Amino acid sequence: MAALSIYSSLSAANPLYVGGYLGRTTLNDDSYFDLVSSKSEFKDFTTSYSLFTGMTITKGWSIEAEIGQHEKFESSSEDSGFSRHLSLDNTFARINLKQDFALANSFRWYIKESLGVSEVEQKFTDSNPLNPKSRSKTDTVFYPAIALGIQRPFDYINNKFIVYAEWQYGGYNLESDNSTYEIRYNSLGLGLQWAF
Repeated sequence: MAALSIYSSLSAANPLYVGGYLGRTTLNDDSYFDLVSSKSEFKDFTTSYSLFTGMTITKGWSIEAEIGQHEKFESSSEDSGFSRHLSLDNTFARINLKQDFALANSFRWYIKESLGVSEVEQKFTDSNPLNPKSRSKTDTVFYPAIALGIQRPFDYINNKFIVYAEWQYGGYNLESDNSTYEIRYNSLGLGLQWAF
């Protein structure tokens, strides 16, 4: 009860906060990258990072604005000395509604529901001199996402900060070569949050 009381008073005194996230993201590409290579040749993971600012609305509820990037997912193959390369580059912005719940020893767990927009750049090259290809396409897609995490607050130089671990899941549908692919991702990482 004492920990909950301290958390509640700190949240009321520090309604605004900023933070950052760094994680490893794995992609379920719905065979999108099979256009150039087999699964064994495709690295389906990359690094993700984001920055956010948020506001505590009431005890246990916050709203956040977040911007970030998944670094490139890419795949390459070679056939008779000619190479093919395909990549996806994602930058995103989203609004998060966060609800957190008490655990023991000042730990709390939370759930985030998000609505995001992502700018997805597709790049494809084929060096075959008989039929060379090079194309780039950028799509803007809207998508929902969800996150679960666990966090613990600390006090440092009169400013409250939080260390957290978070799992994220989201995705969107992507059109390429008259086909639609269900792009889905999982991200697991760590972050810091500072209250003003």
